[in-house]
Order: sequence, then C-alpha cells, then structure tokens
Amino acid sequence: MRDAFPAELPLVRKRDGHASNWIIDPAGRVVAIDLESSEFVPVGFDLAQLIEDNALLPATLEHWESRLALMRRYLSGLDVSLTEVQLSEAYSWFALSRALRLGTEQLSGKSLKRHARELVAMLQHVGAPSIRVLASDLLLALSRVESSNDQAEHQPSHDHRRLSRSMAYMLRHHGPEFDVPIDANGFASMDDLSAALSVDTSDLLAVALHPGEPRFEVQEDRIRALYGHSLDVEVRSDLDLVVRR
Repeated sequence: MRDAFPAELPLVRKRDGHASNWIIDPAGRVVAIDLESSEFVPVGFDLAQLIEDNALLPATLEHWESRLALMRRYLSGLDVSLTEVQLSEAYSWFALSRALRLGTEQLSGKSLKRHARELVAMLQHVGAPSIRVLASDLLLALSRVESSNDQAEHQPSHDHRRLSRSMAYMLRHHGPEFDVPIDANGFASMDDLSAALSVDTSDLLAVALHPGEPRFEVQEDRIRALYGHSLDVEVRSDLDLVVRR
C-alpha cells in the first residue's frame, strides 16, 4: 500500500471524516468542527473516509461511478484538477485504506465489517491495477480475521466450561443426591438445578443454548443432558446421534 500511495496529490489539513464532526451552518455551508487534527492528507481522503466509514454508498459496481462523481464535485469546490486516471487511483487507495481499518478494528460492528469486505471485493474489479492486487490480498486477510473472530466468539469461556461440567455431573449422574429429581426422560427442573448449583437459571440457559455447547436440551422450564448418563433414564437415540455427529 505504501508503494501505491497517491503521493502526487496536493495535501490538505486532515479533518476526521465522520458525520458527527460536521455541521451545516445557517448559511448552508458545511463546516468542520473537529479541531484536533494536526496532520495533512492527500486531497479527497476525507471524502472517502466520510463515505466509507459511514457506509453511505453500497459497495457495488454500479455505485463506483457515484463515488467518482462525488470526488469530482469535491475537488471542483477546492479548485483542484485531476485526470480521470489520477482520480480513480486516488479514490481506490483511499477506499482500500478505509476497508483495512474497518475490517480489522474491534469497535467496527458487523455491518461495517461486511461493508469493508464488499468494498475490497468491488475494488478487485474497478480499482487501479496496483490496487486490484492489494485488494485480493486484503480480501483473503479479512476473511481469515472474520473466521478467527467467529471461532473466538463461539469458544466457551473457562467459567462456561466449569458450569457446564457441573450441570452434566448433576443431570447425568448425581442429581437426585442433591435434591435435583431427574425424570424418566432425563429432564430436571431448571429451578432445582439452579438451587443445587447456586447459580441463576439465566446462567444455566447461557450454557445450554451456547452455539459451542451440544450436550444439553431445554424445554420450557426443564433441562436435560443428551447423553452419557449413568442414571436410569431414556433419552431418544436420534438426539444422541445428532449430538455425537
């Protein structure tokens, strides 16, 4: 990205291009109210930041020309003239840099991360030649980041695993010894189990319904383990097979 940086563009004082940093005054002028920036950026960068960081335009091929049209209008207001090649190369780089940040920043929500991936995919087709190669690499990297985040999100925590083991211990083996009656189908009362384990029923539900937790079933106010019992209970074999698979 450093090699593709549009260094030939004039520099302007950086304004953080988020919608909350701008107002329209009584005369209809757009005024920047972010007064902390002391850096300089290539002209047009803040426009791309405003558009992409707020996902103001869909990242689709048909909206690429809309981005360039806004860029032309913006530059015209500043009396800056660029060739069409310079214009495309500049916005391509700006958009790629915003996608890199949106796709890797923890505070970005899922919608903005999706926008980042779609933006990079768009740049693979419409960006300047040097940007297309970078876009391919970045799209692969963002896919790996997303996959890693999904696995981390679905990975049970230490406290989750400890409570899960205690729940299984009761529901599979020793519930009746701790005043947690287990019926013939393996179900116990959520209230009885929560009292025996000194936790809230919401904690039991958080474990039982977690995407990474396959061993419990909840029906209304009752819960059971789906396999591994030493108690004399009958759990439908099809459920057992689903869990084991």
